[in-house]
Formats: sequence, C-alpha cells, structure tokens
Amino acid sequence: MANPTPLSTGSTIRRVWLGQMLFSAGHALTTGGFLSYFTNPYFRGFSLAFAIFQVTPEAAESLSIVTRWIVHRLGHPRQVWWGALLLARVFALVIPGLVLLGGVPGRYDTMLVIIIGMGMWYLFQGISFTAYLSWLSAEIPEINWGRMLASRSVAISLVTIIMTWTASQLVDWTVRELGWNRELVYPFLFVAGGSLCLLSIVPLLPIGRSNS
Repeated sequence: MANPTPLSTGSTIRRVWLGQMLFSAGHALTTGGFLSYFTNPYFRGFSLAFAIFQVTPEAAESLSIVTRWIVHRLGHPRQVWWGALLLARVFALVIPGLVLLGGVPGRYDTMLVIIIGMGMWYLFQGISFTAYLSWLSAEIPEINWGRMLASRSVAISLVTIIMTWTASQLVDWTVRELGWNRELVYPFLFVAGGSLCLLSIVPLLPIGRSNS
C-alpha cells in the first residue's frame, strides 16, 4: 500500500495553527483564574501547602527533560506527543473530580491529592509539548520555523482572551439566570476544556503520517 502524500508546508502550518487554537481554548478553561478559584479554598490557612501547590506546575514541567529518553525507548515523538497529552488530561480530571465528590477544604489528604494530580498533569503536559516541538521541527523546514511559531503565538493570544472572557460571562449567566451553583459549573467547564485540548490532536494527525 502506498504511503499517503506528504502535506505541503503551508498546509502543515495551518493545521498547527488550528490545533493550537483548540488547545489554547481548552487550556484557558482549565488554568489561570478558573483553576485558582476552585483550588485556592482547599489550601486556605495552609501557606506551606499552598506554596507547594503554586510551584508544582513549573517544577513538574521541568522534569520533561526525560522526553528524549522516553522517545528513544517508545518510538516516534508523534506518538509520545499525543500519548502524553492524553495522560495529562486524565490526571487533570482529579481536580474537578474532587469538586464533584465533595472534597473537604483544609484536609491534608485532599491537598495531597490535588498536588499529586497537578504534578502528574503538568509532567505529562511538559513531555507532550517537548515531543510536539521535536516532531514538528522535523516536519517543517527550518526556514519556516519563525512563521510556525508566530502563528502559534497569535493563536494562543487571541483564543485565550476570547475564551476566558466568554467562559467567565457564561459562568455568571448560569449563576444569575439559572440559579446554578458556581462550584458545580466549574467541573463542566473543566471537562469541556479538557475535551478541547484532546480535540487539538485531530488536525495534526495527518502530519508526518507517511514517515511515522
């Protein structure tokens, strides 16, 4: 069976841009103010635990230096990218899960679960992003890297602003007009955000398929 025809550089960059838009839309719903609003109460009065929680994402992502080792043992960075992204979103569900299950603020076991879940989430997300860059740098000619990265930056900025504003308005509307509990709206937003992050895989699947 013949290999699929490779995509042109322009088509590849457009797919990267679309994938980044979807990921940024989902990421905006699961980080920043939305994440802080629902996690901060669990650490109220526990400054050391809260400090650990705050540095966990950066510390976990720094461990993504193991990505090269993982790629060498598991195969192509394309597979490592989407596999690690899937695992990241699974661990991210720990936080809305605690909200739905009635996790009690101020309990050490609850705080520990949040910190571990957050750490695994950002560890796999860092591995995914590192593998993503490694993979795309091999698929897109070096002369077009600037165009690709600029397109990603534009997508990130525009979508993050739009989605953050839209989601905050939606939360306020559901609370004000429908009488929903704000704490219950969050898990739905979080799951929707995670779904958008996973959906960002789809536009990129045809890239490099003939070589992987």
